[in-house]
Amino acid sequence: MSWPRVFGPDGADVRHRVSLLRAHGPRLRALVKNPFGDERSEEVEAIVDTGASCICVGRRLARDLALTRTGATRMVAVGADHPAGVYAAKVIVPELDFDKFLPVCAPDGVNTSATILLGRTFLEFFDFSYNGQAGTFAFHNDGDRVGASHHEFEE
Repeated sequence: MSWPRVFGPDGADVRHRVSLLRAHGPRLRALVKNPFGDERSEEVEAIVDTGASCICVGRRLARDLALTRTGATRMVAVGADHPAGVYAAKVIVPELDFDKFLPVCAPDGVNTSATILLGRTFLEFFDFSYNGQAGTFAFHNDGDRVGASHHEFEE
């Protein structure tokens, strides 16, 4: 598959897609795996979040996958400061040919949804663009950009 890779919510028309993207944000399917032992995994909905410094997962996901805790940090969300664990995980986004062993953060003692946030430790591997007028978002990969044709979002 060539670059850039353009995505958008399934809307009936551009106006509907713009509304959905504004309401729900840029989302992709991702697989989070335990990189050690039995390689437990879970497919999740991932929200691209340029405001998140790291990849954030829920503590339930970290527990269910038996991720190895490698450290601790603090997370600030909507003005609240929470202690968080840092865990070793493998994050896979098939649509982007992304498969990396990376640290993920999970807040201690805070209930979170089943989605994950793909923050800047994920985004540093791509050029990312958000087209609010078209209701699309795109990932670019400089190494594959030369001479590549476009993979356009289909309405």
